[in-house]
Amino acid sequence: MDRKTLTVYSASAGSGKTYNLVKEFLLLLFLNHYAPHSDLGERNLRSELRGEPYFGFQGILGVTFTKKATLELKQRILRELIRLSEVKTGTAITGISKDVIQELSGLVGKTVRELSDDLPRLSKHAVKQILEDYSHFNVRTIDSFFQEVLRSLRHEITGQSVSGSYQIELNVEEAVNLAIDNLKLEMDADTYGEISKVVLTLQNSSIGKEKQVDPFKEIADIAKHLINGDEWEQMRDLLKVNSVPEIQRQIDQVIHDTEKEFEKIVAIGQQLQGYDLSRWKTKINMLLSTEDIVSGFVDGKLTSEEVNTWELTKKQSNLADSVYPLTSQVSKLLDEDKMRTYISACLLSDYLPYLSVLTEMVRAVEEYEHQNHLLLIPRVNQLLDQIIDGDDTPFVYDRVGVRLHHFVIDEFQDTSRLQWSNFRPLIDEARSSGHENFVVGDAKQSIYAFRGTDSSNFINLVDKSKTGSDNTSEVINLPNNWRSDERIISFNNEFFADIYNYNGYYTEDYDTELTRLHKMVYERDNVKQEVPDQKKGTGSGYIEISVLPDNKNDESIPDVKTYLHDHLVNLFERGYKPGDIAILSRKNNQCEKVATWLTEWAAKEEDRVGQYAFVSKSALSLTSSIVVRLLRTLIRALSTASPQSRKLLRLMIQSYVQSSNPKSCTNSADRLYDSLMELSTAGLSVYEFLLRAIDLLGELPVEEKLYVNSFIDLAYTYSRRSPDLSIRQFDDWLEQYIDKAKVDMGSGELDRINVLTIHQSKGLEFPVVILSFADWDIYSPDRSKRDLRLIRIPDKDYPDLSSDDVKPGIYLINMEDGKRGLASSLSPIYEAEREALYMEMLNLLYVAFTRAKSELYVFTKPKSKTGTTTRINDIILDRMAVLDNLKGDLIKEEEQGISVWRSNVERKPQRQKEKSTSASCGQVTLDSLVSIVDLEDLKVRDEYADEKTDFGILIHRLMASVYSKEDVKPLLDKLHQSGRIISEDYQTLLQNFAAAMEDPAYASWFPSRGEAVVRTEATLFDLKSNQEQRPDRVVIRTGGEGKRYGVIIDYKLGEDPSSIPDAYCRQVRRYVEQLRKSGVESVTGYLWYLRSPNGIIKVC
Repeated sequence: MDRKTLTVYSASAGSGKTYNLVKEFLLLLFLNHYAPHSDLGERNLRSELRGEPYFGFQGILGVTFTKKATLELKQRILRELIRLSEVKTGTAITGISKDVIQELSGLVGKTVRELSDDLPRLSKHAVKQILEDYSHFNVRTIDSFFQEVLRSLRHEITGQSVSGSYQIELNVEEAVNLAIDNLKLEMDADTYGEISKVVLTLQNSSIGKEKQVDPFKEIADIAKHLINGDEWEQMRDLLKVNSVPEIQRQIDQVIHDTEKEFEKIVAIGQQLQGYDLSRWKTKINMLLSTEDIVSGFVDGKLTSEEVNTWELTKKQSNLADSVYPLTSQVSKLLDEDKMRTYISACLLSDYLPYLSVLTEMVRAVEEYEHQNHLLLIPRVNQLLDQIIDGDDTPFVYDRVGVRLHHFVIDEFQDTSRLQWSNFRPLIDEARSSGHENFVVGDAKQSIYAFRGTDSSNFINLVDKSKTGSDNTSEVINLPNNWRSDERIISFNNEFFADIYNYNGYYTEDYDTELTRLHKMVYERDNVKQEVPDQKKGTGSGYIEISVLPDNKNDESIPDVKTYLHDHLVNLFERGYKPGDIAILSRKNNQCEKVATWLTEWAAKEEDRVGQYAFVSKSALSLTSSIVVRLLRTLIRALSTASPQSRKLLRLMIQSYVQSSNPKSCTNSADRLYDSLMELSTAGLSVYEFLLRAIDLLGELPVEEKLYVNSFIDLAYTYSRRSPDLSIRQFDDWLEQYIDKAKVDMGSGELDRINVLTIHQSKGLEFPVVILSFADWDIYSPDRSKRDLRLIRIPDKDYPDLSSDDVKPGIYLINMEDGKRGLASSLSPIYEAEREALYMEMLNLLYVAFTRAKSELYVFTKPKSKTGTTTRINDIILDRMAVLDNLKGDLIKEEEQGISVWRSNVERKPQRQKEKSTSASCGQVTLDSLVSIVDLEDLKVRDEYADEKTDFGILIHRLMASVYSKEDVKPLLDKLHQSGRIISEDYQTLLQNFAAAMEDPAYASWFPSRGEAVVRTEATLFDLKSNQEQRPDRVVIRTGGEGKRYGVIIDYKLGEDPSSIPDAYCRQVRRYVEQLRKSGVESVTGYLWYLRSPNGIIKVC
């Protein structure tokens, strides 16, 4: 049996993609043992000489997109190996391992019986080798892999926009804001005179308008948007190719010349007003100003062809000789090409002034990176793409440390253009050597375009393989849906089969290559899923599609709130638990609305209060709490110390006291204010201060406790790195993040109703799914910020954009201005965006419908009266009309004025007890499987980083680079000489370290190379808690009798070790326990306060 060098798994919802990922990973392990590739022979020989079988797991890279998915895949692989290793001779092998053996038999020339006897033994060796070299068990996120590659290219990076030694910066928003601040300072110094003029012009243009423009905020928003996409290189090109003043003059000329023609049309319109043409009023109104003319053209009502159809009534026939010559002139003046060029010029002109500032924004951001030794995380792919620069021989990947031969990529539809561009040389290299590679994806579940993902990467791979243009690859459609019940599978098969029916804005027969590829995704054969044998013929599952009309004129018709409540009560009565139910919405504010309803029902219905408990990541904003708002005002008053802020705090306290106890007097509020002010002088940390302040507020209302606890968690997260962070720093941080903060409601595994957006539900499944607001706009995604995009004219992807009237260059356009865009010569770009939105909204619907295991409910609205498909309910109802009764499986009824399609059953089903499908691991669990693994030395700064946090990261990073005690002084010297630590800290750290090394016991923690095993920032991997714990230093020695002795050291940067928090000690004890479980017989744990002369504390 031949294996293709690239296998593309097309994995629809619930089709068992993780199962197949694990299967392929195990197959590669065992194939490397039984039939190693020729270029792996030397490694295989070395393994055999050591008396160990070879598996080559270090050369397999598994790629996922989230840390959670990475951990899950690692666990599944290890679990299956352990389960296989425990199989006794003669015992049947089931599950993934059975499939592995059957496929392996056809590849290596061994019988199933031989492999069944052999693989348990091999699995024990595989588990041992993986755990002993866990750092090369290469299942990781795509970002972490590219970061590691880039980290190995320090020489190539030097000379780029960042230095060869850098940190990854996660907080793009803060970095851009700081770069803007630097830009402002330079402008104030008159070094950027031209830019200052542009900013001043933009500010002046907004004076007198309802909302004034903040040009710097606008530029910052643009930069944040573009840096997260693939357009940063185009922004850098702005520095070279654009001459904004020259382009502005040319565009202004186009606009001026066309508006001169419009003046003639306006004059004719005014003439027509002088005639008695009452029935032409709407027509004539389109001729009275430039805005009216453009609006009429954009709406398709004012074109040369339309004007030629204007006719007078019989009563007005006497005006024909006067009126028709005028309308004929209008028709000639409405030259379509000129109109489209004019609108294009206006669109390009709208944001042209921003380009000058944007070019300086690029310089400012890259200067910020260079000065702070940082690289913004979105720039990792961009910089790697620069270095590779289309090279088919990816020399850069040889630096990763271990030669990679096989690639297994999950969720491939979520890759961006740059990510695939950077990955493709790797896979091409592996394929050219005959190595197998696997990608898994589903274009129907591509819903992250707003993050820069591009599903066409996956669609094109599938298309090339299916059309035969790549005969070394194959596409495998995973046929079964293991998640959903029979009726839901059958319904979704029919609902989504050939559903793609995009109509162009101006023409219904719109058809492009993109249209062809999108249609292919939703072809019947690519949508259809089989019902597993155990579910066939059971009639299990239930569907209900309800059309809720507006009840303003008929209150007897339930609204969404009432309808949802009735459905929840019915579900509870049929035995469903809250945790079985997911209520999905398109937007966060809809989740908030559902959460409010659930809270109201819980308060009113005491007998069901527990059933309305819910969990949500996006439902409840912290700022909706009166206590949180009071605490926020308190922080602001202490930070600014202004009379206004203190006055506002008094008012907030008075309001709170009166709402808590209406009978309280003014003195109560004054006493509370004085107590809070006194508390602020006690020298407490931010976290401790807030805890004490909450105590002073007294017993909190029940409904406030969840909000307050989440706010305290937020404060703890902020201050966890150092207890010395000030109120002012916390206030500044809150200013940026408080409006985005949501209540932390715990794990979705709790028995609570799940209130989620559709995006948050991806990858999850629930017995019952309710899509409560299935009527969203398809072409207006309601983004919080404008969707601005850089374009080139001419553009290889849009050759029609070239124009004699528009100078070639790079421009900025607003994609949300689609109506004008579609009527302009830029329409190919806008039409492609419109079609992409249509596809993404279909995908959202697919994701929502396929989360359900047993019951699916959809609440939608009647079709729009325009007759065009503009909302998702139009698509839903069009499909339901086609499905009709689904061959008898659906019936349509009228209930309380609501049209309902539902499953054709006598009564709704009762909740079924779920059968466990997880395979047993026998008597051995993973609780004790712990391994020490290396952690990459690339450190990541998070969104809470500030100056003190940076110092902590810097010193931890330094100590992570230390092997022997001789390493410390040169590293400290380097930091001191570069100005990254001050002289006082340099002397303190150096003296304390030297003093500690005088004790032989402590000096043994920093041995010469070869004397002991040393791991800095190692990972203790505990599968019982599903956590990777990282002590700062682990030293392991082997005694004369083979007994191993370990020491764990955890560094702290606090000044005084006399009062050690219990949490620190518990943490070290956990490290010690996990290291012992990994087979190190004797382990000792220490805390080391590096700033204290007597800072080494033995914990256990």
